Amino acid sequence: HEHNETQLMTLVTDDLLKYLEEITTEHSTNEAWMKTLIENMSAGLILIDEKGCIQIVNRYLESLVRIHRKNCIGKIYHTVIEQKDITSMIEEVFMSEEKIERQIVLREGLKDKYLNAYGAPIVSSRAKWRGVVVVFHDITTLKRLEKARKDFVANVSHELRTPVTSIKGFTETLLEGAYKDESVTYEFLTIIKKESSRMENLVKDLLDLSQIEKQDFTLNLSEVNVTEVVHTVV
Repeated sequence: HEHNETQLMTLVTDDLLKYLEEITTEHSTNEAWMKTLIENMSAGLILIDEKGCIQIVNRYLESLVRIHRKNCIGKIYHTVIEQKDITSMIEEVFMSEEKIERQIVLREGLKDKYLNAYGAPIVSSRAKWRGVVVVFHDITTLKRLEKARKDFVANVSHELRTPVTSIKGFTETLLEGAYKDESVTYEFLTIIKKESSRMENLVKDLLDLSQIEKQDFTLNLSEVNVTEVVHTVV
C-alpha cells in the first residue's frame, strides 16, 4: 500500500514538474517573442513603472529621442529625458490616469522632428496601478509632405492669379473702347496671348505632377547641360 502511494506521488510529482516546465518554456517563448516585437517595432516605446522609473526603452525610441538605454533604465524618467513636452505628457498620464494623445515637436538644429505620442496608464486585472506606457510615431515625413502641398497650392494660386488678372484687365479695357485703336488692340491681344501661354504651361506642369505621383511612373533619364538649366531658371 505504501509502495503504491509512493508510486502515485512520484507520478503526480513528475506530471507537475512536467507541467511547470511547459509553463516556464511557454512563458520564456512568449517573453522572447515580446522582446523581439518591442525591439523591432517601427515605433518608439517607453515603459515606466508606478514609481516613475524607466523599465523599457526600445531601439527605435533610442534613436528617435536620442537617449541611451544603458543610462536610463531604472532611472526616474524626468531625470534622463530632456524634452519637456515628453516629460510633461508622462506626468499628465500619471496624474489623470487616462489615455492621452499629443503631437510633439523636437527641435534638432535647423530641422524639426514631429512625433505623435500616445500615453496610457498600465493597470492590472485587479485594478492595481502598474505605471505608464508611451508609444511614439515619427510623422515628420507626413508633416513635410503636408507643408509641401500647402506651399504648392499657395504657389499655384499666386501663379494663376497674375495671368488671370492681366487677361481680365486687358479684356475689360478693350471692351470699354480701346479696341477701336488697332495698335493698342494688337498690343493687348499679344499680352493676352502671352498670359494665356503662361496659364497653359502651368496647367501642363500640374498634369505632369499628377503623372509623377502615379505608381507606374518612370523617369526617362538623360544627360543635361547644367549651365543651360541654370540660365533658364534665372
